Amino acid sequence: MAQLDVHPLRGAIFEDWVVSEITKQRFNRGEANGVYFFRDKAGPESDVLVQGRKTMKIVEVKAGQTIASDWAANSQKITELFAKTKQPVSSVVVYGGNEKQERNGVTHLPWHAIQEYSWVD
Repeated sequence: MAQLDVHPLRGAIFEDWVVSEITKQRFNRGEANGVYFFRDKAGPESDVLVQGRKTMKIVEVKAGQTIASDWAANSQKITELFAKTKQPVSSVVVYGGNEKQERNGVTHLPWHAIQEYSWVD
């Protein structure tokens, strides 16, 4: 485990794990599709878009254990893009820390709470 903490692909491995956990939870609840990647030609991208029954969740994945103020910057830009469609949107940052927090309308979800969070709403 100590090798993973300093591995240069740590962030990519963590992101893949988060996407697989979200997909697994949705599949187990009968929601087989609805997990996407988003990148705008102007630059903003989201690690995961999750189409819920009521809202589109814009998900950023960060392996860091301490929340940084700029983690939700892309989510905010993408939220503005979706505002034109009148699709309800929520922003979630899944991170390597231990505490669930709400900051400026963004849910910061610790890695161990992925299964408790509803990805189908």
